[in-house]
Amino acid sequence: MKNILLFTAVVCLLCVLLAGCNERVERITVSTAVVKQADELSGVVWHGNIEALHTVAVSPGASGKVLEVLVSEGQYVKAGDILFTLDSSDLELQLKQAQAAYHAAQVAAANAATAYRENTLVLPAQIARDDAEANYQRLQTLYEAAAIPAAELNAAKSRLETAQAQLNAAQINQKSAYENTQAQAATAQVAVEAAGKRVNDCTILAPSSGMITKITAEPGAFASPQAPALTIIDDSALLVKIQVLETDIGQIAPGLAMDIAVQALGQTYAGTVDWIDTLANTKTGMIEVSVMLNKTAAPPRLGLTADVQISGLAKAATAYVPEAALLTENGLAYVFVVENSIVNKRQIEIVKKTNANLEVKGLQAGEEVVINSSAALSGGEQVNVLRWQN
Repeated sequence: MKNILLFTAVVCLLCVLLAGCNERVERITVSTAVVKQADELSGVVWHGNIEALHTVAVSPGASGKVLEVLVSEGQYVKAGDILFTLDSSDLELQLKQAQAAYHAAQVAAANAATAYRENTLVLPAQIARDDAEANYQRLQTLYEAAAIPAAELNAAKSRLETAQAQLNAAQINQKSAYENTQAQAATAQVAVEAAGKRVNDCTILAPSSGMITKITAEPGAFASPQAPALTIIDDSALLVKIQVLETDIGQIAPGLAMDIAVQALGQTYAGTVDWIDTLANTKTGMIEVSVMLNKTAAPPRLGLTADVQISGLAKAATAYVPEAALLTENGLAYVFVVENSIVNKRQIEIVKKTNANLEVKGLQAGEEVVINSSAALSGGEQVNVLRWQN
């Protein structure tokens, strides 16, 4: 009797175990992802560095020895302030020589202008030509009266032609002298201006207002236009340049509010999108976006790393799911939500696509959605969760 009871118990236990095994085999296996809120999505965070609005490398307009540096690093200057000077003694001598040459050219040009106006060079030739013509006319009258031979008339004609040629040459020479001296005076004036500019270039002025950040020029050292002598930054405004994938640029627009987190300071600053590059980098598919920091009493230091994110995402009444979780039916969007190993079909509303995720309404952060299933689902099935995606 005891053996019968023991056998019956073993059979019952095996039946229970087999029933459990059959139930596990029949369950559908799914993989899931956790619904996230905006601040959990690393895809909506871009990285950059705090930069100044403008950075200007200042070089002298002429080469020369540095005479004096009148500013120091960290000093704020205004546009037009003197930064440093070069030794201009040789250039000033060249300027004086150019001015002397210009003065001589002006005198020559003035004399030529007077001669041109008063016809000084042409007048003697004009008188000689008029005399030759009058003599020819007189002899021609005598020739026609047979009072002189033809040879005498021909000689007078030859003298008239010579006098006319000399008059033409005098007119050309007088005009040429006038034009040449005027051109020489203009050239000499340009030489004076060029020499004066070289002298002026020895005094280097600030091209814009800002702070001096780096000075390489030293008194006695040689400076040239090819090497920056100091740097001026315009830190009246700060910005962060970020690289955004072309697939994400649709969510960025000028004026969009942004949060700029500077981890080194433990501070988050408010900012706005200032401009968006019109062209994408063909190699990386990235588009450069400039985010301007709003005015603040304690601005961050230049060069610090910043994390940039669209403002207000964490407070939005939406959630984010991987695009793989989306299913459509009759033009409607839905997902399968897993709760206590049971899947339920839930309709959702798609707000927009953000990176590889969908911003949706109808889900809560922390819920699990099916992204892959071993069999078709209709809702109500009991499932085995194979793995989790975070």
